[in-house]
Amino acid sequence: MKKIGLYLLGEKAYRVLEEILNTFSNEVIAFVVLAKDKNIYKDFYDESLNLCEENSINYYHKNDNYYNDSITCFAIGWRWIINSDNLIVFHDSILPKYRGFSPLVNMLISGEKTLGVTALKAASEYDKGPIISQRSIQINYPIKIQEAISIISPLYASLAIEIIAKIAKGIDLPLQYQNEADASYSLWRNEDDYQINWNSSSDKIQRFVDSVGYPFKGASTYLNEVKVRLTDVSLYPDVEVQSREDHIGKIIFMEEGLPVVVCGRGLIKINSMIDDLKQQPVINISFRSRLQYKGN
Repeated sequence: MKKIGLYLLGEKAYRVLEEILNTFSNEVIAFVVLAKDKNIYKDFYDESLNLCEENSINYYHKNDNYYNDSITCFAIGWRWIINSDNLIVFHDSILPKYRGFSPLVNMLISGEKTLGVTALKAASEYDKGPIISQRSIQINYPIKIQEAISIISPLYASLAIEIIAKIAKGIDLPLQYQNEADASYSLWRNEDDYQINWNSSSDKIQRFVDSVGYPFKGASTYLNEVKVRLTDVSLYPDVEVQSREDHIGKIIFMEEGLPVVVCGRGLIKINSMIDDLKQQPVINISFRSRLQYKGN
């Protein structure tokens, strides 16, 4: 049986490794390269490492700079350049839409109703290679990022199993070139991009909070000059606010101790938030408070 190499980062990659072992055992895996992600609370590095050890799989860390061009390799959740001419990349979108970084997060923020994954041959320009196969699934809102990850992880696993089965049998992989006219790009996000823009509509703010929550750090804002993270919000019935543009971010109501905030359009209720520095729930919020966006 022909073997493959795996470059793995994150929960989706871990789920793929699980499914490969359940379907083919360890004999199909030549090696695994693992990496840690310090930008999220749970990166599944330890789980993937333990799975390798339990199944006697050769594994390396990203800093080992291990490469092997003699076999087909999969990059799943991987964020770094791999110097291989025999590489299949798994991408968090239905290409050519959302090429680039954080596609799943950006799709949820945009309110896309279809999520998916693409397996493609790596190319010199990112996410432009020919498509091998794709999977997609319909979703409903509101939805949090953790739930979305859980929903698409089986799609990753299904794609991987399909491709490995063909490689093992020596079947040539189908390749379909992308239509450049349909391409769009998804850009990277850093800490500045986690801030809530209160000039946005309440439904977009809810999607944003849900999209960058656990396992990521969470949407941020400033409450009386203190940086806080919103961990759960919900839409609140809108009312007419006189000179609304002058009062964006202000608390308009307190409902059972929970603040309701004026947005560019609509109102949002903050069900829970934490102090970013102390990592403790924020309580006893003053009615005469304003949540602020500091800009990028």
